[in-house]
Amino acid sequence: MHSDREPPEMRPEDILAACIDEVRSGRSTIEDCIGRHPELRDELQALLETAVSISAPSVAPRPEFRLRSRERLLEVMQSPERWPSGPQLWLKSFFFMRAGLAYSLALVVIVLLATTGGTIFAAKDSLPSDFLYPVKIGTEKLHLAA
Repeated sequence: MHSDREPPEMRPEDILAACIDEVRSGRSTIEDCIGRHPELRDELQALLETAVSISAPSVAPRPEFRLRSRERLLEVMQSPERWPSGPQLWLKSFFFMRAGLAYSLALVVIVLLATTGGTIFAAKDSLPSDFLYPVKIGTEKLHLAA
């Protein structure tokens, strides 16, 4: 049990993470961190030296690629046949959706129809005290109205 003045004991991985942050930000050195945690000296020193030596690679597109991409984007944006309007826009966006979205929409419709049909079928023999009785009454009213 810890007193109010003692901080709780940290796990070695938490100590390593804190030391990496401190060293990378310049608030501390590897030696400072090792000095605060002498019980982990050998392991901490090797891991800190490795972590500090690793840097994220700088990745940037080549200037030619950026120029070609910009030109292609402007070409597509300025092309009038690429941007339909009115009913044409709605029809194109509806019928030429990406395949994944179209399949997802079809699946939702099928599930809704199957669930509704299954509920109506299950309610056909229900009695006034049954949970599905309102479904049966609603279905009968729809049949009479049609």
